[in-house]
Amino acid sequence: MQDHLKSIFAKTGVRTRRELVSRIFVDHYEPHLKVGATPTSSGYFPAAGD
Repeated sequence: MQDHLKSIFAKTGVRTRRELVSRIFVDHYEPHLKVGATPTSSGYFPAAGD
């Protein structure tokens, strides 16, 4: 499991799980939230036009 995490960290340019969560939020959630979109109960945002 550690090798798997190290590989993910290297690909995303982070060093810790906390940094990884932050990166995901900033890259994928924050832009949607800034424009007022609301995620579904599953945590995803509806596709444009839905």
